[in-house]
Amino acid sequence: MKWLRLFLVMFTINAAGRAPVHAQWVQTGGPTGGTVVCIAVRGTELFAGTKGGVFYSSNRGTSWTPINVGLNSNYVNALAVSGTSLLASVPSTGLFLSTNSGSTWTVVNSVWFKEGANELAIVGTTFLAGTSRGLFRSTNNGETWNQVKDGVSGVYVSALLSNGTDVFAGTSVGGVLRSTNEGESWTAVNAGLSAAAIRALACIGAHLLAGTTNGIFLSTDRGTSWTARNTGLTNTSILSIAASGKYIFAGTQGGVFLSTNDGANWRAVNDGLTKPDVFALAVIDTTVFASSAFDGIFRSSDNDTRWTAANTGLTGSDVYTLAVSGTDLFAGVSGRGIFRSTDDGISWTVVNADSTVFWGQNLAVNGPHIFAGTAVGAIVSADKGATWMSIDSLPLNTPVAVYDVNGERMFAAAGNKIYEVTNAGGRWVAVRRGSAANGFASMAAMGSLLIAGAGYNGVLLSTDNGMNWTTAPGGFGYAQIGPVVVVDTSIFAGGQYGVFRSTDFGAGWYPASIGLPANYVVRTFAREGRNLFAGANGLARWGGVYLTTDDGANWKDMNAGLTSTAISSLAIRGEYLYAGIMGGGVWRRRLSEMTTHVETPSEYLAGHVLLEQNYPNPFNPSTTIRYGLQSRWHVNLAVYNTLGQQVSILQNGEQDPGYHEVKFDGSSLPSGVYFYRMHAGSYSETKKLLLIR
Repeated sequence: MKWLRLFLVMFTINAAGRAPVHAQWVQTGGPTGGTVVCIAVRGTELFAGTKGGVFYSSNRGTSWTPINVGLNSNYVNALAVSGTSLLASVPSTGLFLSTNSGSTWTVVNSVWFKEGANELAIVGTTFLAGTSRGLFRSTNNGETWNQVKDGVSGVYVSALLSNGTDVFAGTSVGGVLRSTNEGESWTAVNAGLSAAAIRALACIGAHLLAGTTNGIFLSTDRGTSWTARNTGLTNTSILSIAASGKYIFAGTQGGVFLSTNDGANWRAVNDGLTKPDVFALAVIDTTVFASSAFDGIFRSSDNDTRWTAANTGLTGSDVYTLAVSGTDLFAGVSGRGIFRSTDDGISWTVVNADSTVFWGQNLAVNGPHIFAGTAVGAIVSADKGATWMSIDSLPLNTPVAVYDVNGERMFAAAGNKIYEVTNAGGRWVAVRRGSAANGFASMAAMGSLLIAGAGYNGVLLSTDNGMNWTTAPGGFGYAQIGPVVVVDTSIFAGGQYGVFRSTDFGAGWYPASIGLPANYVVRTFAREGRNLFAGANGLARWGGVYLTTDDGANWKDMNAGLTSTAISSLAIRGEYLYAGIMGGGVWRRRLSEMTTHVETPSEYLAGHVLLEQNYPNPFNPSTTIRYGLQSRWHVNLAVYNTLGQQVSILQNGEQDPGYHEVKFDGSSLPSGVYFYRMHAGSYSETKKLLLIR
């Protein structure tokens, strides 16, 4: 096998000698929006805490920039700002401090903050952190923290407000507390406050406002007494409050309400606001900012009652699934719908904004059709998402997942039933094929064998077109299995405890996770030839993108440049690998930076020849076909249409041993199914390819 070793060495040297264009992941331009949990204001500047980290705007929300260097997680649920100091809470990790306006972050943690904090405040030189176990205080820039015992010991602190010499704390069971010594001691101020659960505090001049689970209360005497102010407030579940001059805004689970008379009367002001849950409100002069659940930040200028989206650069959407159709990239965003990009992710356009049905199910592509599984059924589009139609014969008002099997067949899982989806004269129908416990997470095929990742049921197998399923034996323990993928003669299954591999058609499985991190779940796979990528997420900072080039024997970290590693989906289109991230939108990285196309030796050259599936497939207008020879052979490789007519000769002559690749250009051919057939000595094999124009 000297020829193969020499070939591999030469190939590796050549590949290593290429200078990468971008040696790390780059965030695409969206989809923008996402869940903004908190907003902090410094003068005319804004800081937004999101599920994708902290974003900064210097132009009143016109554009946003991520500021996450050193912030080792993506979910920021509380923020406080004073001068150049920023304090951020990250659940499951702790507190982070920036002393340079968010350029860099360092952890300022202790045993108290592993669960993060509910609310943060900076009062003079004192840091305050409200948690589910009480209030904590630091007077040395976060180096050490002490739990405050006097008047607030063990109380669930859910809101903090500094107003002059007073500091107020809202609690879940103890009403409102007041401190006059920067949080060192506290006194209850609850007279007239009939609702104990405080969610938000704000001030308008010398007056105080408390947002509760039972409406809004006003105090004109520093919290000594309170009166209810709920007239016209049709939703009394208050999430946030902000004030601008005489204008008071209340964010509720039913949108935004406005009062211009100290809360005596309220009216709804939701024109342009796309989601009802308003987690945070902030004010700069006469401009009001509201965070709408899933849809990012909205802005209202000059105390107007109309809202417009202010999300440019705010790339914090929860991207659950990605799919590639020809030159288009589709992203399924939980709570927002389906988005499409035609320019490598630089810009995104919503193509199905019905977020009431798309809540993180999945997308699949079959030829020119893109399918979406939703919360109430499955839909399909044949015009790049411009229009959609429902798939008949599926159960009504039932969550559905859809699966593409090798670009040839479509299946759907609804409840615990399996359907095959077919196109009958332009009318898509689903035909019941069998049953499976609690549906599937994924599906793949190896010849006539169907393989399904079935959650806590492990891996299920079917040899009769999905009519009956059997549980694949052994190896998984109690692992929850999600994605499955076939790479030549191997099946890979990802899940709760990493990656498992089978080389005997699912009869036996063994772990294949060396190099993957602990405390993670493998959520997704993407394949480029024999290169297999795995996307993972899990607790705190664990997760990311990993690559194996040796069938799972070893995995390598491919996370350079990622500021969040909560990977939910992967897809390959053209020269890029794309990653969908929870709270982080879509990122991309060049495949050439990560893969060298070095193949494992002779075990894969069964019969002395290996013909790979073309990549990409489907393609437009060109695709690459790779094959390996263990000896010198006369090779004939040609492409045929469905009538058996030869349309192109790609190779006809003797070739040396090693791996070869040729390009097939279908520019002059119509869209459709084609076949490529290879003869080498006594070896002959045919594979299908799909051209989409």
